[in-house]
Amino acid sequence: MSLLHVPTLGGRIFSVLCGSNLQFMDDAPTIYRSSDWAKHGFFRKCGMHLFYHLLPANEYGLSVGIFQDDPFPLATESQRMEHRGQAPEAGRAWRVHAVQRGDSRPPISVLLLTAAWSIGGTRTGVYFLLCALWRKALLEIVNYMEHYGIVRDPGTPVQPRHSRNTNRRISSWSMFNLTRHSHHLVQGEVPYQDLKPFADEPMMIGCYLTTIVVALIPPLWHRLMTPKVLAWDRIHATEPERRLAADANARSGMTRFVAAT
Repeated sequence: MSLLHVPTLGGRIFSVLCGSNLQFMDDAPTIYRSSDWAKHGFFRKCGMHLFYHLLPANEYGLSVGIFQDDPFPLATESQRMEHRGQAPEAGRAWRVHAVQRGDSRPPISVLLLTAAWSIGGTRTGVYFLLCALWRKALLEIVNYMEHYGIVRDPGTPVQPRHSRNTNRRISSWSMFNLTRHSHHLVQGEVPYQDLKPFADEPMMIGCYLTTIVVALIPPLWHRLMTPKVLAWDRIHATEPERRLAADANARSGMTRFVAAT
């Protein structure tokens, strides 16, 4: 192999390691660990995938299900939620972390992108960016399907009913109990291996992989999820939340939601 190819090969390996979707599985559980090593590790991994906004937006579920909360999907939204939430959250996160650090150093995302570019040139830099953007999109798809159509009264604490779960064994084993999403939003200090399933709380339409695929097909997604959203309104919502849900349904413009108001 020519020495001229080594930087490109090294850059590609660097990009794959930083942007690989294999890292998706342990990101969310790591954020809920309170030890310094776990937090620092999570910050660096966020930088690899261009989603620093996850920490201020989602840590301990402070704004789950609130209409003003950009990363969480309103009832009836589809992929446009992905674009709606990114710019405001990215800017907000940049400001939050600048205050926390007490300076204006560039975020690790910029440093890693620069490193990829330096190691392998333009091709590797672009490849790294594409890996990171796909990784970011995958995270938002999961966030979308975990919270779709669920609302919360801003004056009340997050409860297990404010997110969707799946108790499929393969998903739990392969994703470090990310399937037990409700528990780690309610009790963020619990290590991922100790998270418990909630059999009576809102469920996804299948395992994580199946739900991800369905979420990418809007007509099928709405056909399968509309009954689940309306069931959540009837069974799980409090009276103030029912009013919030009814308002969202009326504004949706979708026949089945409007008819339910």
